[in-house]
This record gives sequence, structure tokens and C-alpha cells, in this order.
Amino acid sequence: MAIEIIKISRLYYAPHQLRGSLIASLPQRKQSSGSTWYPFYVEYKDSQGAVQETHIRDYDSIYFKDPFSRQAADHLALILRARSGDDSAQTILKNQVVANRQAYERFDPAKLDFGTSRAHLIAPTDPGDLSLDDLGTKGLSLLEDARRGLPVPVFCLIKPLGDSLLQDGRRFSSAGRRPDNVPNVETRRFRSARMGQIASSSFNPLDCILADAVSVLEQLSGKKYGDPENPLGLSMRACLPDNLPGMLPTYLNLGAMTSVLPGLIARYGKAGAYDIRSNYLATLLTETYPHLFADRIAALFAANLSQPAEKYEAMVALEAMRQSVSHLAFSDPAYCLRYLFKRAYADMKAKHDTIAALARRPFVAPIIILQEMIVGKLAHDSFSAVLYSRDPNGGKSRLVEYAPGRFGEEIMTAHAQRDSIPYGIGASQIAGSLLTLAHFEPAIGVTERATAGPVAFELTVEQGMLAVLQRNSAALSGFAALRSGLDMLGHGDIKRKDLLRIVRPFHLRQLFASRIPDIYKLMPVAKGTAVLPCGDVSGEVYFSKEKALAARSEGKRVILVQADFVPGDAETMKEMSGLVSLTDFAIHLTEIARRYGIVSLVGLNGQNTPPKVVDGQLVIFTQEGEITIKEGDSVVLSSQTGGIYLGKVDVMPSPLNMVLRGLSRPEELSGDDSIIWQAFTDFIKEIKEILSCEITDASDLADLASIFLFIEDKAAAIQFVDGWVHTHWNEVLSFFAETRIGQHAARLNLFDLLRFSNRLRLIRKMARNPELRSVGTFMLGRLLLVYRETYGRGSYEALMAEFAENFGSEARDEMSRVVAQAGEYLGFSRVDRATEGEHPSKEAKADLGAPKNEGIYKTNRFGSTTLEKALRNNFGDEAVDAMSDADVKVWKDGWSQEVDPSHKARKGIEAIMKKKGWS
Repeated sequence: MAIEIIKISRLYYAPHQLRGSLIASLPQRKQSSGSTWYPFYVEYKDSQGAVQETHIRDYDSIYFKDPFSRQAADHLALILRARSGDDSAQTILKNQVVANRQAYERFDPAKLDFGTSRAHLIAPTDPGDLSLDDLGTKGLSLLEDARRGLPVPVFCLIKPLGDSLLQDGRRFSSAGRRPDNVPNVETRRFRSARMGQIASSSFNPLDCILADAVSVLEQLSGKKYGDPENPLGLSMRACLPDNLPGMLPTYLNLGAMTSVLPGLIARYGKAGAYDIRSNYLATLLTETYPHLFADRIAALFAANLSQPAEKYEAMVALEAMRQSVSHLAFSDPAYCLRYLFKRAYADMKAKHDTIAALARRPFVAPIIILQEMIVGKLAHDSFSAVLYSRDPNGGKSRLVEYAPGRFGEEIMTAHAQRDSIPYGIGASQIAGSLLTLAHFEPAIGVTERATAGPVAFELTVEQGMLAVLQRNSAALSGFAALRSGLDMLGHGDIKRKDLLRIVRPFHLRQLFASRIPDIYKLMPVAKGTAVLPCGDVSGEVYFSKEKALAARSEGKRVILVQADFVPGDAETMKEMSGLVSLTDFAIHLTEIARRYGIVSLVGLNGQNTPPKVVDGQLVIFTQEGEITIKEGDSVVLSSQTGGIYLGKVDVMPSPLNMVLRGLSRPEELSGDDSIIWQAFTDFIKEIKEILSCEITDASDLADLASIFLFIEDKAAAIQFVDGWVHTHWNEVLSFFAETRIGQHAARLNLFDLLRFSNRLRLIRKMARNPELRSVGTFMLGRLLLVYRETYGRGSYEALMAEFAENFGSEARDEMSRVVAQAGEYLGFSRVDRATEGEHPSKEAKADLGAPKNEGIYKTNRFGSTTLEKALRNNFGDEAVDAMSDADVKVWKDGWSQEVDPSHKARKGIEAIMKKKGWS
């Protein structure tokens, strides 16, 4: 009886990694702790039928490309014979190592052939430092991980391209003239034929760049794109310098043409090959003809197709759809690449305004990542997963969320049922189909230390082989962030200033969020899994994004309920006070909820049948009957209980917040609150030890200032911020100049913490520099607006006269325009009633400048000076003075609903005017 391989467990090895292993002749790798890390585990049945296990060298993976083939079993038998002392087997293995080493020595990844596209392409073997604009967040993490030796599938990055390179433009015949940057067509005939281009003797720049990128991947992987015997499958991802989940597309299984189906079957089996081909067809059909095929394809995959015959029928149905239309992308692999590449660029342009508003850096074209496909949608020891280095809720143990037999995008876009398994930091608790994670365990701690924070890996395991597709900073709950940061600091893995990157201000807001007293005494109509450990919200429920955003614009607290959430919902989710996913397919919802501290439930369930949205109503099935919730109805979400409740309730400050504000004592806390408070106080102690010289980034300074303000230590915030700017003016100017609409709050907080002399200096520096003036127009207008309101119109006019004297009347006019633009954005015409005057007095300059004229409108029954000013500016003094106490309460309640202070003047007032019928 021959040897039969039952399962394998190993990491992905790129050819250039195996080259280093062969040349160094390392039989195995070692953990830094000294314990053995066996990268390749094999379980098999021996000739007697007994189940055995062994470990083999990583470079033996050359013979295990198909781990369950006869070739793999024969090679394992050869290894076992050699280990038993068989001289002939030992000789054969030694000769194989020599031959393989020579082959890999001839392959020098430093000498990859990039064709004529070197300036546009980046390979994982590239040396040197590259900019974030060239790589994007995803590209940069891939390159860093590849350099650390992590199991990253080979990839090629295509830098942002200008419009001139994206145009179909001229095509260059072999009989005609060609520009210098396009190679002789005769030298490229083999490449065009290999890629199956329709016009083999004609090229444009984009064709050449894509052909060269594929060539790089072929050299790195040893596979061929479009080859029927050894096919190279590709994924295409678009990314930006800023990580904006869900904004740009991902395409999988490119190259899965009809012609390569035999090669796919040989490698993955019939069921796997049919899934790969079907996914490819579904992608192209829905991208090209969504109005014709989107609903039909969704219905086709609604059933859980598990048998090869069922998968074959689905593929045949998709083939019929393909044959009903004519499109080159369906039959030509080279055209497919160009088509989807340009679709990614078009998608970005369609979302230009949103991306420009969200991006923290100057707007650039997307970076395109072409990467070798690793297939998780196979029946045998295959799955897709997200591995968190720290549990997103508890911050202590690891957590893996995985979906067996699924493509990676299915788990990330919430279309796959997944299992969650926490395990201790260490590999001893990992077994079964997840055993391969044990091999990856040493890399997790290394990556945490290198990136100075918890991380989340997107993984795919293909027949026991683990590969890292992407890495991101982990999105953690408030408590998990505190615990993770303090734990890493205590072990010396990070520095104090790194705490600011792990524990963000929104984490603290989340921890100290209001709660509903006696929530456990209420009876929920449905329950789900809470994303965050604490926090409650009472608001109006909506089921469509459009109506939810409309209600939000009226100043309401809105809870958005949907069957599930996809990446494209990200921007809407961030605007909500609460989120509910009826299913638990909610990777992106949990990312947004954790990042922004939003109370959220997933996997909502009633007593029997799961709830569903029907005709604009949420129907919840209970033992007593159906409960119907209409849009606009008031509901309550509780992270404490994971419940959803009908009606309105009073929301009270959390016990933690009571202690923070000095209204109760820490000894009165119990349970989790006591643990959280201790972690919070430890965190604050460390934060107060951060030195000014340790902060090198203005965004970190803004976060530190927000934390000081959160604990109501404004004096410390003023001292730190005002002292820091003296030695970091360039960083401060860049931080203020790069502000875009919607990102001004942190800058205004910093401006408020500056003493008068530094406020004036900042405005002058921005106004003096035409470049800063042009890119920072919106922010400069906001600062001038604040200056006018704070120090009075007299001081403001004197400053504008100074601009006119130093820079000319055109500069003064420009300053007036930016102030008007800022006021228009706020949507509220503010009439300054401050006393006219000259420059602030010497006494004012010595500290924070002139008072904020709060005496003009004393805080009284309105509870807010700003609210009173807004009312008086809208309705006049006489009308405001005549308001009844009941009217005042209406205004105060509506005003308090708006969570963004900078928007209160617009949204709060407008919402109340609408309620009162005055709009």
C-alpha cells in the first residue's frame, strides 16, 4: 500500500524566499524564543494504513504544489526512506537540492525584467524606501510584510498613472513609427501572444505597463497568466494613501478563462475550478451589465451550492449569460486586465468628492495591486479568515474569524457565515483545521512590535497552506485598546507616544458613554451580539440610507437597521448614532462601530423566525405574535444587554463618567467598570509622562490635547500644545493647511489651546505664504472667523488692514472671501455683537488674549452661550427675551441632540425651526 497524504499544514513560500532557504541550506527555521518552528507539517497514512505525522523542510514545498497528488506522496516516501537510512534515497534528495539550488541561483529577484515599465511598477523584492503615495496603505503593508519574510503571495504594484497613460490613444503598428518609450513591437510578439491580445502587433502605454506587470508576476510565481496547464490566477485591488475601507473595488480570479479550466481542475479539483470560473464570470457580468444580471446572479448564489454537480450547473448558467452578450473582457485575459484596471480608475473618479473630503493627504490616483490568487473556496482544509493579534473586545487573547470554503472577499464583504475562535497568545490551543495558524504565530508578535500596535491580518488557507493577503491596524473597542496599549508598553514593545496611535479619543468617549439605568429590567423585542462592551442609545429607527441621512441632517439621533452592511455603506454608518445588522455578516459594520464608538448590534434575532425588513417596516416575530417597527419609531439599543427595545427611555451617565466628573468615588465601581477604571487611570498616568520631544506628528498632538480635554485638564493641554508649536511650526502649518471640510474639529481644538501670540502667529504665517493660503483656504477662513468672534470686530479689522498693508488689497479681499466661505459652510450668518476695539491689550497678549465676550450673552436659562447667540442672531433680542420656558426647553433639547459642536449653528437651529413650524 502506497503512502497517502491526509493533510498538510504550512505557510506560503514565495520562490525568492525558497531561493534564500536553498542557498543557505536551512533545514528549518527557529523562533526567537528558541523553540522549534516547523513550517511544514504533513499527516499521512503509511503503507500499513496507520496514521503518522512528520515535519519536512520548507524548500521541499517545490514538490507539494498539489499536496494530494501522486508526485507529493512519492516525494514524501522518498524523504521517509532517506530518514530511515536508505543511501539511494539520500543521494536522490541531495542531488535534487543541488539541482534546485542551481536553478534558484540562476533566478535572481534583484534582476527581474520590468520591460520598459520600471518607473511604474514595484515588486516585493524591491529594495529601498518608497513613499506612501507610490504604495498606498495596503501596498506599503504588503511590501513591509514581504520584507519581514511573512507568507505574502507574490504581487506587483502599479503606481498612480496619469490620464495620458489611461487613454486608448494611438496604437503602434510594426510597420509604422513608434515613440521612444514603446519597445519594438517585434520584441513583444511573444508577450502579446502569451497574453492573448487581440491586436498582437499594436500597443498603447497601458497595455505595455500591464503586460510588464504580469511578466513580473510570472517570473516571481513560476506560473503563466492564461496558460491552460499552469495558470496564474490574479486578484486586483485598488488602494489609496489613506485607508478608506469600501471606497475602491476588488476583483478576484482574473485569468480564469474557459481555456484554463483544465489546469484549474488539475490543481483545485472540479468543485474548486467551477467556483473560480463562476466567480470570475459573476464579477465581469455584474461589473459590465448590472441592470441585466445582478439580480439573476444573486438569486443563483442564494442557495448554498456544495456539490460539484450543483457548482457545474451554476457555472453553466453563468456561461449562458455570458454568451448572451458580447464583451472582450469575457474571452480575452489581457483585455480583461485593462478593462477592470480602467473600471477601478473610473470608480475612483465617480467617488472623487467623497474621497477628497475623507483623505488626509493630497488627492492622488489609486494604486493598483496585482497579486497571485490563493484560493480559500476549496473543500479540503481551506478557508478565509481575519486574524486579530488582540481580541477586538477584550484586548487580551488572539481572535480568528474564519469562514470555511469561502473566497476572502466573501468574509470581508459580509456574505459568508463565519466562526470566531479566541485563543491564548501562543500556539498550543490551535488544532484541527486551524493548525496552520500555529506556524504563523511567531510572525504576529514580530509584526505587532514592528508596527507598534495591534494588527489584523486577512488570511487565506489553500489546502493547508496559509497566505497573508493584507494587513491593517486592528480596530479595537475602548477597553481592548486600553488593555492592548498598556500590555505592549509594559512588555517594552512600544514607547509611550505609541499609546496615542492605539488608544484614540473616540475610545475614551466609547468607554464613558451614557447608559440606560435598569436596562436589565426591560424586556427586549429582539437581541443580537453587541459590537462594543458598553454604551446605550435612544433614537429613531430607519431602514434606508437616504431617509436615515435626511433625519440625521435634521439633528435627530438615528439608528440605521439593514439586513447587512457592505463596504459602500461605510460613510453612512459613520453618521449614525446606532447600527443594527439583521445578520451577523458584519465585518465592515464592526470596523466602523469600533473605530467611531457607535453602539451596534449584529445578528439580530427574535424568539423564533429572524426579523426582516418588509415594505419599509421591521417585522420581529415573537411567541405572542408579530411586532412591527416603522421608520421614524423610537427605539433603544443597548450594548450592555445586546437588546433592542421599543419607545424612549432616559439615558443616564455611566458610572465611569460619574467617577471621572467627581460625582462618585472609584470604590463605588464594581465588576467590569472597576477593571476599566483601573486601566483608564494607568493609561492617563502614562499619557502625562509623555514629553514634548517625543511627539513628532501634529495629529498625535491633536489626539493628546483631546485626551487632556476629556479628563478636563485644560491647563495641561494649553501648556503642552503651546509649548510644542514653538519648535514645530512647519508641522503645525502643514497640519492646518491640509484640512478639508469635515476634518476641522481637531484643528480648532488646537487653535483654542494656543495663547494669543501663537494664534496670531499661525494666522499670519498661513496668510503670508501663498501656497499655504491656497491649500488651506477653508481652514484659514475658520481661524479668521474664530479670531473675529473671540477678539471683536475691531481687532479683526485691524488684522485685515495689516494684511492689506503687507500683502496688498488683493490679499485682504482674498482673506475676506475665505471668511465668507467658512461662514457659508457653517450655514449660519453670525452677527458679531462684541465691542469694537483695537488690538488686544498687553495683558491679554500675555495669556490667552482678550476674553471671549461671554459677558455679552451670559449663560442663563438657555444653558449655552452659543445657543443664545445663535437664537438672537436668527430672531433678534426681543423675540428671544419673550420666549417662554417651554420654548427654551424645546430649543435646548434640540440643540443637545447635535453631537458635533461646529454644526450646531446650522443643524440644531434648523431642526428646531422645522419642529416649531418657523422654517
